[in-house]
Amino acid sequence: MPLNRILLVDDHPIMSEGLAMLLNKDPRFSVAGTAVNGPECLQQLAVEKIDLLVVDHQMPGLTGLELLKSCRKQYPAVKVVLLTMVVDRQLIEDYLEAGAKGCLQKQDRPKELLYGLAQVAAGEQYLSTTVARILAQQLQGGQQRMPISLTGAEKEVLRWIGRGLSVTEIAQQRQTSNNTVARQKQSIMDKLDIHREIKLVHYAIRHGWT
Repeated sequence: MPLNRILLVDDHPIMSEGLAMLLNKDPRFSVAGTAVNGPECLQQLAVEKIDLLVVDHQMPGLTGLELLKSCRKQYPAVKVVLLTMVVDRQLIEDYLEAGAKGCLQKQDRPKELLYGLAQVAAGEQYLSTTVARILAQQLQGGQQRMPISLTGAEKEVLRWIGRGLSVTEIAQQRQTSNNTVARQKQSIMDKLDIHREIKLVHYAIRHGWT
């Protein structure tokens, strides 16, 4: 199995160095380099083959969001994951809209960081448990859920989707087949008139289905 080559972008070297040590101990990953800002990151992307880009938000020069948008244009095959200290609903939505494949918090346990990056490397979308919980807390008492005609099973599937789980993982949680979950997911998308998975995750977060 080929290693997933990772570039870490954070203006605090101690953070990148610690994360690099963790990742390099995992046989699924290889840290190809680190950068302290957006321009340095783009320079490395021009000469290195990178599979995953892990970015902080607040950095000198370019924010993580600006860097994400540049990467999506110049290096669309690179999967970008936000690793942030502070979780804000609008910030997470902005990153997901711009094409981020995952959002993790720096306070997450190492096991979850590794799991989340592995999920993104496998082509899935991932929000860590703490990110999903904080987003749900921020939504409490604020925005009301829109009335939608989903079945009980579809509502449960939508909640899991909002937490970043894949079809296979949802099937395991619900003790059913992948095909059943895939059909329920497609039914949800049809009913909500949503045709991209990232939009469905965004919807689940915005309307408190996490």
